[in-house]
Amino acid sequence: MKADDHQTKGMHVESKKVDYIILFLKFATGNPEKTSLGGQRKSLQERLIRESALVFPSPTICDVLLQAYFEWFHPCFPILDRPQVHRAYQENTISPLLLQGMLFIGVSLCSDLALKTTGFTDRYQVKGVFYQRAKEIYDAGWETDTIIKLQSLFLMSFWRGGPTEERDVRFWLGAATDLAQKKGMHVM
Repeated sequence: MKADDHQTKGMHVESKKVDYIILFLKFATGNPEKTSLGGQRKSLQERLIRESALVFPSPTICDVLLQAYFEWFHPCFPILDRPQVHRAYQENTISPLLLQGMLFIGVSLCSDLALKTTGFTDRYQVKGVFYQRAKEIYDAGWETDTIIKLQSLFLMSFWRGGPTEERDVRFWLGAATDLAQKKGMHVM
């Protein structure tokens, strides 16, 4: 088998050339070829895969990072329904935007030992990878669920880029507040 050949294992496609595994999530888009909107969504999905925004680490690494998320972040900021997220993750129906955001937070908070077991060495660099992927998914308008968008925007507000970065905590929290107000959540 050549170095760039792929092997299929269940829901994952592994490449010997790349350390990451592409996780093909089940998207509720029906038959994308029947409508132009569905065709656009399929085209968007293909673009996000090409840009690596829909690429995730192996399930083992995801499990380590999600454990850190729920152990350290969730008790302070219980913005997710843990059983619902767990079920969606197990069924491969979890929102890619939300999952990238959770992995971003998880890699920020996991122990150094856990970080080493994932194969990553530079915490800030891998935080940037997960943040960038979540940002690309958000910018593409992939996610349609308002609650998931709000949760993801909140998670992305924990990104601490450089001093010249335009999208900082104020941007992401402002976007979340704006979205919540547009949906009338401030009067509930």
